[in-house]
Amino acid sequence: MNSQSRIRLSIVSSIGFSLLIAFIAFHILRGMNEEFARTRVLTEVIDKTQALHLLTTSFMEGASRSDIRQIKGIVQSLGSDIMSLTSRVPREETLILQLRKSHQEIRPLIDQLVSLKTPASGSESDRLNILASHVRMKIQYIADDSKRLRDVSKSRITSAQEKTVFTIILLIVILALTTGAIYFFSGRGMMRAENALRESQERLALAASGTRSGIYDRDISTGKSLWTEQVAGILGLRSTATTTTTTLSLSYHYQDWADRVHREDLLRVEAEQSRCMSERLPFEAEYRVVWPDGSVHWVSDRGVFQFESDGHCTRMLGIIMDITERKRAEEALEKATQQTEIEKQRLQTILETSPSAVVVVEAPDGRFSFMNKRALALYGVDYKGVDLNTNVAKIKASRPDGRTCGVDEVPASRALWKGEVVRNEEWTIYRADDVPIPVLASAAPIRNAQGDIVSAVVMFEDITERKKAEEALRESEELYRGVVENTTAVILRINPAGIITFANQRALNFFGFSTEELIGRHVLGTIVPSQESSGRDLAELVDQIIANPDGFHTCANENICKDGRLVWLEWTNSGIYGPAGQLKETLSVGIDATARKKAEEELRLALDRLQTFFDHRIGGIGIVIAKAGGGIIQANDYYLDILGCTREKLLSGEVDWRKITPPEWLPADEHALAQLREKSVCDSYEKEYQRPDGTRVPVLITDAILPGDSGDILGFVLDITERKKAEEGLAAAHRQVQSIIDNTTSIVYALDLEERFLLVNSALAELLNSTPAQIIGKRRHELMPKDDADWHEANDRQVIEAGSALEFEEYSQLKGRSITWLTTKFPLRDAQGRIYAVGGISTDVSERKRTEEVLRKYRDELEIRVQERTAELERKNQELQEFAYVASHDLSEPLRKVQTFGDLLKARAAERLTGVERDYVARMTGAANRMQELLDALLRYSRLETQARDPVPLKLQDILQMVTTDLEVSIKQAGADLEMGALPVIKGDPYQWRQVFQNLIANAIKYHRSEVKPRIKVHSEQNGNSCRILVEDNGIGFDEKYLDKIFQPFQRLHGKHEYPGTGIGLAICKKIVERHGGSITAKSTPGKGSTFILTLPAKNLEPDR
Repeated sequence: MNSQSRIRLSIVSSIGFSLLIAFIAFHILRGMNEEFARTRVLTEVIDKTQALHLLTTSFMEGASRSDIRQIKGIVQSLGSDIMSLTSRVPREETLILQLRKSHQEIRPLIDQLVSLKTPASGSESDRLNILASHVRMKIQYIADDSKRLRDVSKSRITSAQEKTVFTIILLIVILALTTGAIYFFSGRGMMRAENALRESQERLALAASGTRSGIYDRDISTGKSLWTEQVAGILGLRSTATTTTTTLSLSYHYQDWADRVHREDLLRVEAEQSRCMSERLPFEAEYRVVWPDGSVHWVSDRGVFQFESDGHCTRMLGIIMDITERKRAEEALEKATQQTEIEKQRLQTILETSPSAVVVVEAPDGRFSFMNKRALALYGVDYKGVDLNTNVAKIKASRPDGRTCGVDEVPASRALWKGEVVRNEEWTIYRADDVPIPVLASAAPIRNAQGDIVSAVVMFEDITERKKAEEALRESEELYRGVVENTTAVILRINPAGIITFANQRALNFFGFSTEELIGRHVLGTIVPSQESSGRDLAELVDQIIANPDGFHTCANENICKDGRLVWLEWTNSGIYGPAGQLKETLSVGIDATARKKAEEELRLALDRLQTFFDHRIGGIGIVIAKAGGGIIQANDYYLDILGCTREKLLSGEVDWRKITPPEWLPADEHALAQLREKSVCDSYEKEYQRPDGTRVPVLITDAILPGDSGDILGFVLDITERKKAEEGLAAAHRQVQSIIDNTTSIVYALDLEERFLLVNSALAELLNSTPAQIIGKRRHELMPKDDADWHEANDRQVIEAGSALEFEEYSQLKGRSITWLTTKFPLRDAQGRIYAVGGISTDVSERKRTEEVLRKYRDELEIRVQERTAELERKNQELQEFAYVASHDLSEPLRKVQTFGDLLKARAAERLTGVERDYVARMTGAANRMQELLDALLRYSRLETQARDPVPLKLQDILQMVTTDLEVSIKQAGADLEMGALPVIKGDPYQWRQVFQNLIANAIKYHRSEVKPRIKVHSEQNGNSCRILVEDNGIGFDEKYLDKIFQPFQRLHGKHEYPGTGIGLAICKKIVERHGGSITAKSTPGKGSTFILTLPAKNLEPDR
C-alpha cells in the first residue's frame, strides 16, 4: 500500500472515528441540555417554595392582603412548573407524582389559612399557627422533592460532563495519532490533517461551549497556555457575551491562571496537580476563582498529562467548567435542609408549648393520633390509640347546661365525619378522675388532595380561670355599685352638652337635691356658679373640662348647694370614650375640700413659722445640713447643744462631723453614706459624738440628700441618752420579771410552734425534777405522758387558730398524783404581728376543784329546797289571785243591791225626803258606784293571770289600729292628733295588749293640757337584743320621783275630782308587759309631757312577714 493510500486510509479512519465520537458527544450534549432545562425548572420551583415560605411567614405576622394574591399566584405558577416535569425513570416519576400530590394538598390549606386571617380567640390563633405550620411543611416537602430531582439532574450533568471530557480527550488522542500518520505519510496530507485536526478541535470546543466549559492546553516546561475563549470568560478575563470562537486561539501564561485562583485554594490545587502528574493520574479539582470585579466563582478543572518516552511530562490538556450555579444550589439545598429541620422543630414546639390543648383524630373511626402536653394535662390520661366510636363512654363531654351528648355531637366527630368547622363552642370535658373542666372547643377537618377528610384538628382552651374571672367581675360590679353608692366622694357623670346624667347618693345628699331635681340639668348654675367669690370665671372652666376632661385631670373650685351654701370641692376628671375613641361622658369625682381651703391659710402661716426652723429648739431634734466630706453648713441650736459647741465655732468652719465621731462609729456613717448614694435616703442608725470635754453622747440619726446637684445632706439628730438609760432600766426590769416568775407558785412557760420550750420558770422545772436550762429546747412529749402532752398541744393549736388568749382546765399526771390546772394560754407575736410561740400560766386548782365539788353538792340540795319553796309560793299566789277574784265577784252582789235601793229611794221617795236625806242618799250611791269601779278594776287585775291566753304571732300595728277605733270619740272630743309609727310583730295575748294600748292612750287623752292641742305618738326602736315601744304625749306630765308609785294598784297622783279613774290602769299595763317577759318605765317632765317605754326581749319578737 502506497503512502497516498495510507493517507486516505488514515483520513477515512479519522473521519469515521470523529463521526462516531461526534455522534456520542451530540447524544451526551442533548441529554445535558435536557437536564439543564429541567434543573432550571426545578431551581425555579425551589425559589418559589422559598418565596412561598417567606410570604406565608409574613402573612402570619399580619402583612397586607396583597400577600394573599402573591401566595395564590405563586401556587398557580408552581403548579404549571410541576406539571411540565416528566421522566421515564420510575424513581424520578414517583418523585414527580409526589410533587403534584403535595401541590394539590397545599391549595385547600392556603384557603383555610386565608379564612382564619383574623382569629377571634386564642384557640383560633392556635389553629392558625397549626395550619401555617402544615402549609410550611407541605412547601418544604415540595422543596425537598425538587431538590432530590435537581440533585439527580446535576449528577447526570456531572456524569455527562465527565463523559464529554473523556470523549474530547479521546478524540484529541485519535486526532493526534491521525495527524502523526498523515505527517509520516505525506507533508501535504499532514497539512490536510492539521486542518482536519483544527476543525475537530473547533467542533470539540463548540461542543464544550454548550456545557459552559472551556478547553486549555498548557506547556509544562514554559508555562505557556492556549485557551478557548470560554476559559478566559470562566476566569473573568473576558466577557462570555463576546465569545465568537471555540478554538484554542488565546495565548496566556500559567501565571494568568494562577492570579485568578483564590489565594486560599491556590496551594491546594497546585499540590494536587503535582501529585497527579507524579503519579500519572488524571487531574480533577474544584476551586474558586476571583474575577477582576472582586466576585467569586466556582470552577471544576479536569485534565490529563502527556509524557515523553523518557517519562518527562510535556503537556497538560484539560477542561474547565463553571460550577458556580451548582455550588449556589448546593448551599441553598443545605440551607433549605436546615430550614426544614427548623420548621419541623418549630411546629413541634408550637404544638407542645401551645397554651391550648391540641388533639388530632384520624379517619375513619376517630382514633386519637396526637395529644400535646396541654391536652394530656387537661384530660389527665393519654388517649392516643383510643377511638371515638367504641370509647365514647370513656371520653365524656357535656354542654354547659349539663346535658350529656352523644359521640356524633362532639366537635371532633362533627369535624371528622361531617366536615364542619367548629369555632369557640363552650363544652365541659371530664378528666380521668371525673373532674369537670369548662373549655372553649374549636375543630376543623383536614382534607387530602382529592378533598377527602383524612383527619381533624381539635383545640380546647381551658376557660376555668375565665369563668372564675367572670364571676369575680360580677362580684366586682356589685362591689363597684356598692362603692359608688356608699363612698364618701361625690361622683357625677356629665355628657358633652354639660347635662348631668348620673349622681351617686353622696352627691345628692351633699348638694341637697333629689334624683329628679339634679339629673337632666346643666352642671353650670345647678351645682357650679358662673363665678367664684374670688371673681374667677367658672363658666369657661366648665366648658374646658367638658371639652377635654383629661386635660383638667384635677382641679378645685367653688360649688353651690341647693340651699345656697358655697362649698369647695377638689375634682378628679377623666373621659369615658366609645369604641371609636369619641368622648361619651366626663366622669368627675369630687372630695369636699372646704375644710382644706380653710386649712390652707393656716398652712401658709405655719410655713412662715418654719422659716425659723434652724433658729429654735424644735421637738428636741437636732437639725443639720452637712457635706459628705465632714463639713457642717448649717445647724439649729439643739444640734449644737448635743455637740457641746457654740455657733461661733460652727460658723468659723472648725466643726467637722467626722472628727467628732469616735473611730469605732465611722463604719456606721460610711454605710449610711452608701445608702444615700444609692437611694438618696438612709435608714435610721445609732452612733456617738465626742464632745469637747471628752464625754460621749449617744444619738439616733436619719439622713437624706437635699434636692439639687450639691449633694448636701440633711440630717435629723436625736439625743437618745435618756432612751439608753431606759433600755438599761428595761433590761433590769426583765431580770426582775424573770425573778418574779421564778418565785411565783404558778408555772409559767412558752413553747414555739414545734412544741419546744422557749421559757420556763423554776416552779415548772421543780415539778419536772429538772432545771430551766435542761428543759429549754426540749419538746413537751419528752417530759410528760403522751396523752397529757397531746391534750395540752391541742389546746395550744386552739390558741394559735383563735389568735387571742383562751382559758383551759387541763390535767397532768406528775409526781404520782393527778393535778388539775387552770391555765391561761396566749399567743406571742413578733414585730410583724406573726405568732411565733404560745405562752401559758397554769395554776394548780386541784384543791379548789375538790372544794367546788363539795359546794356543788350543797348547791344542788339548796336548789331542790328553793324549787319546793317556789312551788309553795306559786300555789299560795294562785290561791290569793283566786281569792281576789272570788272576793271581788261576791262583793259585787250586795253592792248592786245597795245601788239598786239607793236608786229606788231617789226615784220614789225623793219628794218625801228632806234636803239632808237626799244628800245622804246621793253620797251613798256615789260611794257604791266608786266601790263598784274598784271591784271591777280588781276583778280585771286578777283575771290577768287566771284568764290569760296562749301567746300567738301578733301585729301590734293592727292592735293599735283597733284601740284607735275604740277611742275614736274620746280622741275627737279632745281634738288630739295620734301619730303611729312602725311597730314590731310579737308573740303575745292580743286581748291583754289591747288593754295596754287602751290604758296608755286613754291616759294621754285624759291628762292633757287644756292650753295646747294634745299630740300622741306611738313608735318602736330596735336595739340588738331588745325592742322598745314608746308612747309619747305632750300632756301635764309628772314628777319622776313618783315613778314607782304610778305603777302600783289603786295609786293616783291626782284627786278623783280633778281626773276620774281608779288608779289600776298602769298597774295592769305593768303586769301584762312583765307577763310577756318585758318591762315598763316612763320619763316625764311636769308641764311638758310623758313618755312610757315598753321594753321586750328579742325572743318575744317574730320575724317580719
